Amino acid sequence: MSHLPSSGKNAQAEIIREIRALLPPDAFQPNPRRLLGMGFILVVLFSAHAAVALTGASGWILGPIVVAALALASLALATHELAHGAVLRPGRLQRWCEVIFWTPLLISPTVWRRVHTQAHHAHTNTPRDPDRRYFHDEASTVMRWYVRIFYPNAELFPWNPLVFLHVGPYMARNTLSAFLPAKWQLPMVPSRVDYQPGDAGRIAFELGVMAAFQVGFFHLTGGEWLPYLIMAAGSQALTSAISMGYIFTNHFNNPLSVEVNQIRGSTSVIVPKWADYLHYNFSYHTEHHVFPTLNSDYYPLVSRHLQRLCPGVYQRIPIAQAWQRLWRNAPFIAKPGAPASTAG
Repeated sequence: MSHLPSSGKNAQAEIIREIRALLPPDAFQPNPRRLLGMGFILVVLFSAHAAVALTGASGWILGPIVVAALALASLALATHELAHGAVLRPGRLQRWCEVIFWTPLLISPTVWRRVHTQAHHAHTNTPRDPDRRYFHDEASTVMRWYVRIFYPNAELFPWNPLVFLHVGPYMARNTLSAFLPAKWQLPMVPSRVDYQPGDAGRIAFELGVMAAFQVGFFHLTGGEWLPYLIMAAGSQALTSAISMGYIFTNHFNNPLSVEVNQIRGSTSVIVPKWADYLHYNFSYHTEHHVFPTLNSDYYPLVSRHLQRLCPGVYQRIPIAQAWQRLWRNAPFIAKPGAPASTAG
């Protein structure tokens, strides 16, 4: 089979159609068996918290923290797949499962749906992407510090560890934005998403569920504040580090464009096989953007087709290499089509 053109909207659509025809029909069917694994992850998570009650605030608490973080990271990436309809068909059951599985991660399902599932995927790596990098004309004093502290870039100091904690500020900025009037926009939100009437009430309910879960974790860890806070802060920080290792390398090394190009605008990374197993093949991120509702078990097959059909455009590189590239980025970029600027 001959190679297809590797650029242009029509060429991309042609590539996607051809790959879709080569995939088995069940690849696009919801995979409810994934819920069994997600339920097991919850059991591991609860068990890690319960183990803290046996150790108190002793040094051995590091073990439960690591176990909880590994469980939370796996849960996040499995729930990401659930939110795209690859586990259950869209509907009330799917929505309630999102509430259950996003809650331990302190993520509002409604915020995630609006920001990621809808806006980010519809506008990937374009000016309307709420997850894009910031433009030069957005470089206020506040934004300069925000980007230098929480985004990998060539300024401030190299390998800044605070970038690994960006999940917290990311969810905080988007959650707060959902409660603001449409005419207001936080400077930290690159592109405001379209929240719907009733979203604020749903998000408030989800925040209440999160609080209830944390009360449960507090009692599981023995009902003492110090062990609970160490466990909560440590596990969430490590989970954020794992997540940001993927999230920053997904798109931040790809140039922005005026039109969505899922292949040019995304990067897949190579990680150890055990990581692909624990993280539901999330490293195959271009494949996910090409087919967001695809069962992630089939991402490697899509990768092989992309390598064959558009080798000059499709990127799948070692995650360490992708991470190193991030630290050569300027903190701010020019808008697509605008003259390049040396300001930063």
